[in-house]
Amino acid sequence: MSTGCILGNRPQFVRGGDDTAQMTYYLDGAGNMGFGLETVPLGLMDGGYTGQVDHFIWATYLGPFIDQVSYSHNRSQGRRLARKIQEYLDQHPGASINIIGLSAGSGVAVFAVESLAPKHRVDNLIMLSSSLSADYDLGRALRCVRGGIYFFWSPNDPILRGVVPLVGTVDRENTSQVAGATGARPPVAASRETRQVYSQRVHNVRWYTNGIGGPLQLRHAGTTDRAFIRDMVAPILVRRPLPEKSPSSRPGTRPPLPPTARPVPTSGRVP
Repeated sequence: MSTGCILGNRPQFVRGGDDTAQMTYYLDGAGNMGFGLETVPLGLMDGGYTGQVDHFIWATYLGPFIDQVSYSHNRSQGRRLARKIQEYLDQHPGASINIIGLSAGSGVAVFAVESLAPKHRVDNLIMLSSSLSADYDLGRALRCVRGGIYFFWSPNDPILRGVVPLVGTVDRENTSQVAGATGARPPVAASRETRQVYSQRVHNVRWYTNGIGGPLQLRHAGTTDRAFIRDMVAPILVRRPLPEKSPSSRPGTRPPLPPTARPVPTSGRVP
């Protein structure tokens, strides 16, 4: 399984296609280790995605631990990404925007979507091995997402099972219930309406780490594998059915086909 980053050999970021009507922002995990810089855009192109891909760097450059626990910094980086998205949409009205976040980067991605102005929305939010707490309230984020929020999770992820419960989630909860290890679920006090929205637009897709060797970081970042991105993530962005079973990803469940482009919102509330 290719990883996009062999330790000691940092890859160069690949920009993807040239269609300005489509933009995907990719956020690496804590430490900006280089996972997915090549494999995410290449996997998207392999899967038929023709849009541009931008690597949004949010790290503190003080190491993975500081990146994971620096809540105020991560919130500010989320606001910075939101401004960047808004500027792009102002320059390219009607463009399709997607965000892919790995591990702690997925938390910053959620913070960004929460910070968008009401007139700006993204199409889908892809959460790879997310270190967000499982019951984080996604209500604010869903208001600014046209399609869905997709969590690719594994109970065998060594970082999310063994490290994150000790240092805390990216949203600063001390819990063993991490979205990338269990899937996301509504908050305990969620209303019936919120639970219905979750059932329709928050999708948990199990993936398997079996057969991935090497350092813990490589197994944790297995969701950035080029074939995995091609088979499991690209279909969401290009809006076609996912394979029933991918040899590279071996998903346990298959998320539904994302909605067609841009339904017109009927109100400022979550549909």
